[in-house]
Amino acid sequence: MAAPATNIDSDSNKTLDRSIISSLAVLIVIVLIDTISDMAVAPSLIFYVNDLGGTKEHYGIIMSAFSFACCCFKPIYGRWVDLSGNKYHIPYAVSFTAAMVGNLIYFIAILMHEAYTD
Repeated sequence: MAAPATNIDSDSNKTLDRSIISSLAVLIVIVLIDTISDMAVAPSLIFYVNDLGGTKEHYGIIMSAFSFACCCFKPIYGRWVDLSGNKYHIPYAVSFTAAMVGNLIYFIAILMHEAYTD
């Protein structure tokens, strides 16, 4: 005789669905904020590089270095999330804070440059 089919508990299925939805919502917000920061920095960086005596080639090198650093760090970051048991809260909080600090330093540098050149 075949074993009777077991029904998946609907409450645990709903909890799983909520967990997946909340994880996706967090990912979407982080990607949105990251994209907005890239959209704010990339177009203005060329003028900042030019003001400091750089060329378009320097701008290209800076943007390439940024992309290369992201490419190199993502596997490390993924390993960190895996080692934490796929609990993404601490790695995301650390990376989000680092990104916000980096953006803040970028904009403070622009303000300081404007203050000293006037």
